[in-house]
Amino acid sequence: MARVGGDWGVEYSKGADGWELDWAGARVKIKAAAAAKIGIQTCMELAVEKARSNHPDYPPESEPFERYHRRTDQTIAATQILEDADIKDWVGSNPYVTGRWGIRDAPAFQDPDEWREVRGFTSPPTGGLQKVSIVDRALFLEFGTVRMAPRPFIYPAWDETKILLPGLIAAAYRAMGGGQWTAVGLH
Repeated sequence: MARVGGDWGVEYSKGADGWELDWAGARVKIKAAAAAKIGIQTCMELAVEKARSNHPDYPPESEPFERYHRRTDQTIAATQILEDADIKDWVGSNPYVTGRWGIRDAPAFQDPDEWREVRGFTSPPTGGLQKVSIVDRALFLEFGTVRMAPRPFIYPAWDETKILLPGLIAAAYRAMGGGQWTAVGLH
């Protein structure tokens, strides 16, 4: 039989007895999972960059629902990819590809001198220094508190980049010599 053509793991062959059709489904799934891994990693990198960008210097204070103004750069520096995209598991015979990005946790201030320098205090607040992590501060900024309106930066970054994910996966699949995507969806 002579191979005539094929796409998406389907090969068409013409032989003496007629046409033969072979589908290499496992190869398609592995290639699609590899493309998803590349697309998810790229999407997370774009989201981190968006979340880190456009934070004006402090002072002045930021207005409610605007990007927060930088004071220490700790929250910006802590915004990063937490877990690279990878094939984590196979659910039945289907690959499960995932990655994580967000705020890497750490204590916000290591010592009282740092607190004084950043906040302009000559002595720590009454009752000593409270331990607040960078994740705590990021949550306060993202969702607000009873005394502060939100200054979101994580969800807007994700909302702007997640719509790119199907195209990034499709481009990665095509770059691996795959065919055209006809439908890719988010859930």
